[in-house]
Amino acid sequence: MTGSAGRAGSADRTGLAPGPGSARGASPERGKGSADGTGPVTARRAAIVVDGRVISAVEGVTLAAALVGERHWTLGRNPVDGALRGPFCGMGVCFECEVTVDGRAGVRACLTRIHPGMRVDTAAPAEGSDGG
Repeated sequence: MTGSAGRAGSADRTGLAPGPGSARGASPERGKGSADGTGPVTARRAAIVVDGRVISAVEGVTLAAALVGERHWTLGRNPVDGALRGPFCGMGVCFECEVTVDGRAGVRACLTRIHPGMRVDTAAPAEGSDGG
């Protein structure tokens, strides 16, 4: 047999060597919660303002993820036909998630990370409207 596929501690198909304590790569810290193993990991939260409403989001996640997590799917309207727009590709290619962040227009929500105090304005229809 050629290669190292059969030897213990060798790289698997991904090319990564398994971590300590497991042939599948799981480290002993996994599942323990915090890094020191004493309790659950808690994410830092950041208060941001979206269309005048304060929401709490996990600091560092993308703005699109935070908005979708708040069930805020509509981020604007198509300038030609007025159709509703929202996150589509999630990787900055389609420009469907453009919003205004801290006064800067045309910011792609899927590429922008949350930071405390962020002010976001969408062109979404007012809450309670039918969007049409």
